[in-house]
Amino acid sequence: MTPDTLFDRVLEIQSSYPGASGRLSTLIDRIGIAAKVTSNDLNRSRMADTMNQTEGVNPSGELSKWLDNKASDNFKKALASTGLCCALISEEEDGVHIVPGNEDGQYVVAYDPLDGSSNIDINVTVGSIFAIWTRVTKAGKPTDEDILRTGRDLVAAGYVMYGPSTVLVYACEGSIDAFTLDPAIGVWYMSQPDIKIPGRGNTISVNTARGHLWMPYVRQFYDWLHTEEYSGVGKKASGRHVGSLIADVHRTMVRGGVHMYPAGEDYPNGKIRLMYEAAPLAWMLERAGGKAVTGTGEDILDKQPSQVHDRCPIILGSAYEVDKFEEFRLAWEKENEAFS
Repeated sequence: MTPDTLFDRVLEIQSSYPGASGRLSTLIDRIGIAAKVTSNDLNRSRMADTMNQTEGVNPSGELSKWLDNKASDNFKKALASTGLCCALISEEEDGVHIVPGNEDGQYVVAYDPLDGSSNIDINVTVGSIFAIWTRVTKAGKPTDEDILRTGRDLVAAGYVMYGPSTVLVYACEGSIDAFTLDPAIGVWYMSQPDIKIPGRGNTISVNTARGHLWMPYVRQFYDWLHTEEYSGVGKKASGRHVGSLIADVHRTMVRGGVHMYPAGEDYPNGKIRLMYEAAPLAWMLERAGGKAVTGTGEDILDKQPSQVHDRCPIILGSAYEVDKFEEFRLAWEKENEAFS
């Protein structure tokens, strides 16, 4: 029987691993609570006149809103109270928060508490993203070895979308499932089990206003997406770009196609944060049957962070489109190698 709730699903996954401690299940439950509180804060923000209140600049150099910091506090309190996390990483905090009294905790959790908050005032879907690692060292204050991890080391990841309904998408090693919040009783009900991305799609998601700043092979790939070779004779591919990372990636996950924020002259190292945006989303896409690369020769999951707020370019989506992108990149590099 298909589990009805997030709690049921987490317990079912736990039962499939003999000797599981239930600790990871506790973290997911608390993340679900933090997301409920954040959803309520967003729903009430217009009435409470807190929607556009700003509180300085975050470590990434972006304007930080009151709601960004409130969401960060929601996740921090929910996770720190478990006693299971030795370190927490938030987009809204400078550096790493070593949880007092929990230095021996088993997990490191990184999160973007409110992705896309610049869209709040126009009521566009925003989200939260989280990534969970098991620490490497056995005990004591966590070190860089525990904290600066690649996406390959993840044990769980997920995101929450605050849109027409509030949806939590949770991925573990086994599967990816979506749960929709019933706000009347505060329960996450399963709404889409075992998500699989189509092998190819016909949707392109990218900010074309940056096109003149892209590498030549990115522009070649983008032009190819508008040909009949890609979309089919007499057909056209669709451009769908919200500008809210979670909305764009979720649509790509469900319908296929490609979402891109490539490196360019303005962002030579990319714009998307690696540890709490690119890596968890890439990890989820791979488990759904998709692919995710940096567009500069690396799989996102293999990219090693040097500090917690590192950025990363992203090309992710259906395997067909991502593989084709890599063909254009390799061909361009080979051609330019011959002339260098």
